[in-house]
Amino acid sequence: MSIQYSIELAVFLFCAVVILSVVARKMAFPFPILLVLAGAGLGLVPRFPSLTIDPDMIFLGCLPPLLFSAAIRMPWHQFRENLAPISGLALGLVLVTAGVVGFAAHAIIPGMTLAAGLALGAIVAPTDAVAAVAIARRLRIPDRVTTILEGESLINDASGLVAYQFAVLAVIAGTLSWGEMGLRFVLEVGGGIGLGLLVGMLAIMVFRRMDDPVAEITVTLTLPYLTFLGAQQLELSGVLAVVVAGLSISRRGEEVFSANSRMDTHAVLATVDYLINGAIFLLIGVQLQSILSGLTGWSNFELLGFAAMTSAVVFGVRLLWAYPVARLVGYLTTKLPLGSYPDLHWKDQVLVGWAGMRGVVSLAAALALPLTTHTGNAFPDRSLIIFLTASVVLVTLVINGLTLPLIAAAFGRQGALGEEEKERSARISILKAPIAEFDRRMAEESLPLDPTEVMWVRQSLAGRLDFIDGGEDPARKRIIQNRGLDLYLQLLRVERRELHRLFRNHKLSQNSFTKIEREIDLEERGARSQIIDKTAAPRRKFRRTKDSDR
Repeated sequence: MSIQYSIELAVFLFCAVVILSVVARKMAFPFPILLVLAGAGLGLVPRFPSLTIDPDMIFLGCLPPLLFSAAIRMPWHQFRENLAPISGLALGLVLVTAGVVGFAAHAIIPGMTLAAGLALGAIVAPTDAVAAVAIARRLRIPDRVTTILEGESLINDASGLVAYQFAVLAVIAGTLSWGEMGLRFVLEVGGGIGLGLLVGMLAIMVFRRMDDPVAEITVTLTLPYLTFLGAQQLELSGVLAVVVAGLSISRRGEEVFSANSRMDTHAVLATVDYLINGAIFLLIGVQLQSILSGLTGWSNFELLGFAAMTSAVVFGVRLLWAYPVARLVGYLTTKLPLGSYPDLHWKDQVLVGWAGMRGVVSLAAALALPLTTHTGNAFPDRSLIIFLTASVVLVTLVINGLTLPLIAAAFGRQGALGEEEKERSARISILKAPIAEFDRRMAEESLPLDPTEVMWVRQSLAGRLDFIDGGEDPARKRIIQNRGLDLYLQLLRVERRELHRLFRNHKLSQNSFTKIEREIDLEERGARSQIIDKTAAPRRKFRRTKDSDR
């Protein structure tokens, strides 16, 4: 595949992802499923080029930024507080799922070796919490459930991919030595964690000495690749090294990044996640025809049976683990400093168990399977493993994804109103703190300027406090807040129009224009984030002004 063709393919895939995301939003249709279906449709178009993706490009090009992005955005204190349930799901459940699926596939699918079955199990074991967390946040289910889902997805990606690498090595070598694999597993995992900690420490030192958002974003984008490649050269776990490095940076993120750098970095990482996730789902659909054509020797009925068996095992093991096994794990870990699993309500455990959707990491791992073994023969059952992986992803996205809102409605314990009230109380407390500090300094006469010259600072804080704390009826408070924010957003649009008018008339330099525009953008972002219910805020528009007035 030439460089020009690769670039053209990437541009085409990214454009298709953007267009299909808009279509999915308009249709209220699950985005990943639409991408796979659209990719399958493209694969059926006459003269559409047959794509053969290099497995190394998928594994190296896609997984490091996805894992690092999830790790660096993970709140460290929440991860630490819920380490026990996260570990039970991300380590114990992943290994059990990989083993059960592997042995079941080896026993049921004719000709599939145990090593190939374990590779399939390791591929479908990790969950993808993107869809689950998005639904969880929209439904306002308990924060701890969302944290556990995010933490599980992060760590089980690492544990599942480590197990996947060993299973693939066993398939390529043609033998399965449990003792050798166990020793190598310990060395790779321990070395990967150590390298990740070292990279995280060095990265924190570098970020502290930087004050350039563009340079910080560049380092953030290249760091996962450098970490992954360095671990591979040292024959360590690159996956764990990337995850641990991201978590190390997340732990000190408040001290390391400025506000501007943090917002810009998160926006860039979110864009990278969005494009890579969408491109992989599209690629699965595009290659679906070639995958199916490689499934020789089985009837459609047998293939559907294999897919149903794999999906049922994955789903059943998680449901069994989510409550009875979780209670046992919680009982055994009550005296360990890992958090307390028994404190998790049984309804929350049901939500965690149901939110077991598989996604892009499983698809990427399946596409990254080697094409041949060390003898030069084709990788055994590669097309079947990819087909079964895609089946599990689609089944869990459709069944779990579409029914999760119903399960959340039945088992959810925290309504939106309670969450809104908590946020409002927090905002009030946050604003009272600087006002009290201002008054203290004024009383001690330790203000840097004359009090009358800086009183506007206190008035601004007090105005924001009155805006949030005004009124008596909670429902009316929300209506007033939303209407005020809507009015403020309209005034910001007027402010932006005036800024552009001055710039077009050469009354403002480029640097000044950029700085002021960013200030308005930050104000708009802050205002939009405070709108509780967008339907409650009327969308009144100002009368359009004449061009001569602009």
